[in-house]
Amino acid sequence: MFIHNLISLMHTTPTWLMFCILFLLCMTLITSFARIFGKEGLYVYAVIAIIASNIQVLKAVNLYGFTHPVPLGDVVFTSLFLVGDIITECWGRPAAQKGIWLGFAASLMFSCIMFMVVGMQPLEDTDSFFAQSHSAMALLFTPSFSILAASLIAYFVSLWFDVAIFYVMKVALKDKYLWLRSFVSSSIGIIIDVLVFNIFAWVIFSVVAISLDTVMNAYVMNMIKIRILLTICSIPVFYLVKKIVINSPSSSRT
Repeated sequence: MFIHNLISLMHTTPTWLMFCILFLLCMTLITSFARIFGKEGLYVYAVIAIIASNIQVLKAVNLYGFTHPVPLGDVVFTSLFLVGDIITECWGRPAAQKGIWLGFAASLMFSCIMFMVVGMQPLEDTDSFFAQSHSAMALLFTPSFSILAASLIAYFVSLWFDVAIFYVMKVALKDKYLWLRSFVSSSIGIIIDVLVFNIFAWVIFSVVAISLDTVMNAYVMNMIKIRILLTICSIPVFYLVKKIVINSPSSSRT
């Protein structure tokens, strides 16, 4: 009963405020995982975040200032660029690339496992709790090839470019201008992710292709605006986490 009442209360809360709370939750988790578990903690966060964002993206909400619905996966997925940059800054480019591979493998593994679960014969009693649970899981985890393929391709390509650009700028600027390196690399990664996902999902792989003009106006521009704003807001967290990692014996930089 408490959970249902809490959800009902959250439904009455302004959407923009819930977005802010979700963002603060992600930033708190990143900071805590880095402080307590170090690099491995950020790996865990990244794996959970990619899986969670792929589920969250199935829900959209109306957000003040935007004419089209906004998918909820934007907040959690955007935090992955921050995590990739933090690992690159504190533990090096190979460690960040390993994190990308872990996220890719975990997302694919999770999809395969849930596909097998959905494929098992459900109970014949359609009114039972388990039968209803099967219907809910089938709706969430029966993958559309276009969405699954576009999501995995966009994730891998965008994060790989983000880490590569951040590393090149780190070397070129001799470890200075952390805010600039984070903003530029994440922004480019975000633009690549949004373009690759939407073009592959709705134009190339889609059975009924949507016009490129519609994709750009309805999906791409809104997603880019939100994610770049979130990136700017996350920069202070980058400085905090770097300071924590440097000063924390439990967060060894090896």
